[in-house]
Amino acid sequence: MEISNKTLAWFVIGAVVVSLAGTLASFKSSSNVMTGYVTSNDSGLAQVDVSQSVILRFAINTTNFGSGSINSSGGFTYCNLMINGSTTIYKYGCEGFNNTNSGGPDAFIIQNAGTSYLNVTINITGNASTFIGGNITVASMKYAVSANETNSCPGIMYNTGWTEVGPPNMSTVICSNMSWQNGRNTIRIGMNITIPNDAPSGSRSVTLIAQGTNI
Repeated sequence: MEISNKTLAWFVIGAVVVSLAGTLASFKSSSNVMTGYVTSNDSGLAQVDVSQSVILRFAINTTNFGSGSINSSGGFTYCNLMINGSTTIYKYGCEGFNNTNSGGPDAFIIQNAGTSYLNVTINITGNASTFIGGNITVASMKYAVSANETNSCPGIMYNTGWTEVGPPNMSTVICSNMSWQNGRNTIRIGMNITIPNDAPSGSRSVTLIAQGTNI
């Protein structure tokens, strides 16, 4: 099918940040000693109890491939776009589209900004069929998980190779023990999509939802 005169816009937005924060500070004193009397035998106790906080955020929340089309005049029947750990967007068989991620300096970056180790899951609200369309044997929508900083997932990191997105709205564990410590508390999610030459034109978006559970 000839689609050289069609314009396709493809972009992925991490639109939801899950933040479950709870910090409790309580000051307790002994009622029989904090009476206002000052003697050499009186004493006071101030106790602070601070709970752990669970805060998960997108440090980079947009992967924007921009607008373009398949280079059908060059004999290509599909276009492949990929970004993972670099500002550069890899393009094969494509015309147009962005050369770098205009949504930020990288792919999606998830940060554990709290004070607790987290089990992290993601949910992507579309897949190759719903997000791309066209010949489903060619259309592909994949993601890959990696540490943006060393030891950011000291537990088990899942789907580190390119993994096809499953049914929409299916939650998938990507890190079983994400660190909260500064300098090692961010993980990256790269995107890799293949567009067949019969994919319908138009602008599309899909939402990535990340959720952190306190360990």
